[in-house]
This record gives sequence, C-alpha cells and structure tokens, in this order.
Amino acid sequence: MQARRARYGQKGTLPRLVLEPEQKPLVQASYEVTYQCIRENASHSAPENLIKLCTIRIVELVLGTAAAKKIKEMPLSNHVIPGRVADMRCNILEQVVQEIKDSPIRFCLQLDELTDIANISQLVVYIRYITDGGIKDEFLFCEGLQTRTKAGDVF
Repeated sequence: MQARRARYGQKGTLPRLVLEPEQKPLVQASYEVTYQCIRENASHSAPENLIKLCTIRIVELVLGTAAAKKIKEMPLSNHVIPGRVADMRCNILEQVVQEIKDSPIRFCLQLDELTDIANISQLVVYIRYITDGGIKDEFLFCEGLQTRTKAGDVF
C-alpha cells in the first residue's frame, strides 16, 4: 500500500492514471476503507452499499451538500475493492520478501498439513527469519494438497 501511495505521489504517475491531484485523498480513503473492511471480514459490497452511503449522509448533515458531493466521488465500487485487496496483498508479499532478503541469516520454513472444515487436506507454510534484532514468524501460504498426506508425499 505504501508503494502504491508513493507511485500516486510521483509527478509522471498521476496524468497516466487520469487522476487529478485533488483526488489523491479520495484514493487514499478508498484504500483505508478497504483495509478496515478486510480487518472486519466484511463483504466486498459493504464499502459501496453501506459505508459510502452512510458517510455521504453523515457528511451531508454535518458539513453540507458540497462536501457530500466530494465524498460521492470516492472509488468504492464492487469492481474497485478486489483490485485494492490485490494491491495490498502484493504489497505485503513484497515487504515480507524484502525483509527475508535483508535478514542477516537464512530463513526457516515450517510446513503443516491440516484438514479444513470441508475435509480437504491443506498444506500451510510459515517462514521464520531475523529482522530488526528479533525473530519474526510470517504466514507464507496455504494450498490444497492434491496428493496423499504422508510426509514423503508432502515433501
């Protein structure tokens, strides 16, 4: 998300994305709303169908119709939110990869096989590495197992 914000702040990026400088706070607000919806495990339709409508009404009552018109321009449609989620996911992955590269020693992987509620075997992978003087554990990925779940097959 920080890399995306930095790209929006560069001179050459804004004209290519057809974003006016005054829309930057709206884009940032869109990312913030998306982030909060992810944290609260809300559906992708919540930002447009609930949050945006409530925000417009609140702003209209408190600050007036001119401010409410500005909020209506905030990109929170059902088509925008999945893209925001993908941007954040890629950014988190980039941060973890960079921290692993910057780690003074090699990393350690932990693999675990588990069965989910649908009785499907999953392979869960965690990575452990040193950063900023401490040990950090990160969830790397989870994939469905197509083979048997014996240790040799998983390996």
